[in-house]
Amino acid sequence: MGQREPIEQFRGAYDFLSNFYSCEVNYGKYTFGSVENAYQFAKVPKEKIADAVVERFQTATPAMSKAFGKALKEKDMVRSDWEQIKEQVMRYLLERKFAIPDLRTKLLQTGNAELIEGNLHHDNEWGDCRCTTAKPDDRRYGQKQGCHMRGKNLLGQLLMTVRAGLFAVAPFRCPLCGSQEDLAQLDIVPGLALGYFEKGVFTFSGDTRMDWNRQGPEHVPPQFQCFSCDHTFEVTPPRVGAVEGA
Repeated sequence: MGQREPIEQFRGAYDFLSNFYSCEVNYGKYTFGSVENAYQFAKVPKEKIADAVVERFQTATPAMSKAFGKALKEKDMVRSDWEQIKEQVMRYLLERKFAIPDLRTKLLQTGNAELIEGNLHHDNEWGDCRCTTAKPDDRRYGQKQGCHMRGKNLLGQLLMTVRAGLFAVAPFRCPLCGSQEDLAQLDIVPGLALGYFEKGVFTFSGDTRMDWNRQGPEHVPPQFQCFSCDHTFEVTPPRVGAVEGA
């Protein structure tokens, strides 16, 4: 299988991967303006949740929410099991975020690219700080995380986990470029047939007719050709009960 170049910063065309990206995210019965806002609010113990606390995290910018979240520890307002559940909370929020159709499509369109939250603010837990001159391949994990070491990139890892789950229930996308329109199953459409694709429908040109004798051998799982990026891949049939078009 081909491999796309890594996406190493959640900025520009890939800003939607950032937790600061503006979108409605539900956590419990509350709605927040970004994953960051919801994540920082999730630190508050249930017994200390008040309307003023909820409003503070709902109305703040993502950057302000991050600052508020850091201040919670000083006020003894962080749930005691936070370190044990924080990754689970983050995954839950990312799943809510990428249930939004437009964002789900954008995430799937990253194909199989490695997602790396490259940053310059020394975060080697959720991301990979790039503030040093050391090449990424020269950095290694260590007992003590520092900017001279490769970060754990937990956010990138969770994003790739969420993406893999989306591909599992809607597998008919090219894993390299994320296209779902220009695909052909090689066992059905001859790879050398003359014609063109338009929104997933293959139309033979002129008087060309399908030559069934030119089809390749049957594959299980079936093989597909992506005519957007010229990539061939296999697709495992979706599991029973999967939501069509999810």
